[in-house]
Amino acid sequence: MDRNVLTFFTDDLSQLKSATQSTTATGPDDLYKAGNAVDRATTTCTRTYAIGPNNPDKTVWWKVDLGGVYNIYSVNILFKNYERQESRQRGRFAGFSVYVSNDGERESLCYKDGPELPPLNITITCHRSGRYVIFYNERLDGVTYPTGYEVSSNVVMELCEVIVHGCNIDVFGSNCNKPCPNYCKTNTCHIQDGSCIGCKPGWTGRTCNEICVQSFGENCQYSCSTNGVNKTCDRFTGECLCVCEEGSKGGDRFSDIDSDTHSTFWSYGGPISVGINVVLIIGAFIGLWAVYSKRMFVSFKQQSSARSDLYTETGVIAEDSSHYQELGVSVGETPYQNTSLNH
Repeated sequence: MDRNVLTFFTDDLSQLKSATQSTTATGPDDLYKAGNAVDRATTTCTRTYAIGPNNPDKTVWWKVDLGGVYNIYSVNILFKNYERQESRQRGRFAGFSVYVSNDGERESLCYKDGPELPPLNITITCHRSGRYVIFYNERLDGVTYPTGYEVSSNVVMELCEVIVHGCNIDVFGSNCNKPCPNYCKTNTCHIQDGSCIGCKPGWTGRTCNEICVQSFGENCQYSCSTNGVNKTCDRFTGECLCVCEEGSKGGDRFSDIDSDTHSTFWSYGGPISVGINVVLIIGAFIGLWAVYSKRMFVSFKQQSSARSDLYTETGVIAEDSSHYQELGVSVGETPYQNTSLNH
């Protein structure tokens, strides 16, 4: 079997993993160390200092680091038992809580015991994803606890085994072999039915297979701005995809959110828009060139016509010699001839 595929019925996520606890009771050779709860030897158990009104400590915790984030199905806890002391032991453990966390802090409550006393061997259904599983208990001053709870006596935490079952984070099912839906937040889903714990931006629905309509963000939790025409916006970022109503600004959005997911609208619409703009620019350039060429042709034709008229007028003046002919006749009659006739 592929060791990367886990089965929550048989595989153990916590075995021999790193474990820590709030305090460790004094004993030889780490007799009560936190790691005893993950060594799978039921005869070795953890033990802390007592908590309660008569002790300085009021709370106690134990946690195991699974070494990575997993899709958890259940947590099995085996408490320490003593002969003829079962009721006392159950009263000591009563009211405990189990948390699942990604950072080691008490983050997501998985189980809260009470008011009845718990069995000393208990399996908790815990459908959470996380890296740390935390056991926590308390005996606070001024609090009235249910009947049967040990409060003033020696309330110590003694865990013999803590067994965590689950799957890799991105799969679910009894054999951990079904992939979680593509748009589940952090690729995590319910370990039994595959429903998403949350959706990535732009998606909603039980398995995150429905796109946002007039909304955006994770689980479509934000409404598009009312300034956009038809209240439409980018379902990932919330930016308007259309001309906004009069009096509003383009790109108006309901809220600002961080998202690593890019809009598929711009992925496809961007290149198409650029292509259309290039075609329009080329068309405009061709149109302008045609107008310019036509104007140049008309101007050239007008200049040619003007020069032709000038040459025609000059030729007519050169051919008109009537003035010079009359002058020639007058010159031919000398005053000396007229004078001679008078004599």
